[in-house]
Amino acid sequence: MTSNQQPTTSNQLYQAGFAAMLPGDLSLQAIVSVADALLASPVGAVEVALPNGSAEGVANTAALVADLRQRGRTHLLVGAAEVETPAQAAALIAAGAQWISSYRLSTTVHETCQQAGVFYLPNVIGIYAVQAALSAGLSLVRVPTGGPAGADYVKTLRETFSDVQVITAGDFTPEEVPAYVSAGVRAVFLGSTLFGGPQQPMANLITRARQFRQAWLESHK
Repeated sequence: MTSNQQPTTSNQLYQAGFAAMLPGDLSLQAIVSVADALLASPVGAVEVALPNGSAEGVANTAALVADLRQRGRTHLLVGAAEVETPAQAAALIAAGAQWISSYRLSTTVHETCQQAGVFYLPNVIGIYAVQAALSAGLSLVRVPTGGPAGADYVKTLRETFSDVQVITAGDFTPEEVPAYVSAGVRAVFLGSTLFGGPQQPMANLITRARQFRQAWLESHK
C-alpha cells in the first residue's frame, strides 16, 4: 500500500458515514455472523479494538482484521483501535488494517503508519491535543464523546480549528446523529448502542444498523 492510498481510504470512510466498533477479543466463529449482519445492513466500516497488548491479544485481533477484510472485500473498510506501540501497529497493518487509531497521539505509531501508507487516526480530547495532531501533519482526528454536550464540543473544535476534520466515537443513539452531523463530523463510530456483544441476535444488530444508517442519510438531505 502506498501513501497516496491514505486519502482514498479516509474518503471511503467519509462516504460510509459510520462504523461499528467491535471488541478485539471476539472469536473467529462469532465474527462470521457479525460480519454477515453488518454487510447485510449495510455497514461500510468496522473498527476492531485491541483488547490488550499481549502477544495473544494482538494475534487474535489481527486474525479478526484479516477475516473481516477477506469477508468484506471491497464492501467493508476495516481499522484497528487502541494501538499503543509500533509493533502492534505493524502486526495489524500486516493483517490488513486500513487505519490505525490509538488512545492518544503517538509519534512512533504515526511513523509506522506513514511508512506503511496507512492513515493514522489519533484520539484527541482537548484543544492542545488537536494542536499537537495538526502540528504532526494530521488533519483528521478521532474524538471520543457522546450526548448533546459532545456535539456542542465537536462544534467548538471545528470553529476553533477550521482545518481539522473530526470523527466522533461513542455510544450514540440514532436520535443524536443529526446533532453531530450539524456539528461537522465526517463520520460516527458506534459502540455498544450498535453492537451489544456476541450474544446479540443478528436480526437486532441489522435493525440497529439500519436505524443509524437512516439517521445518517436523513441528516445529509
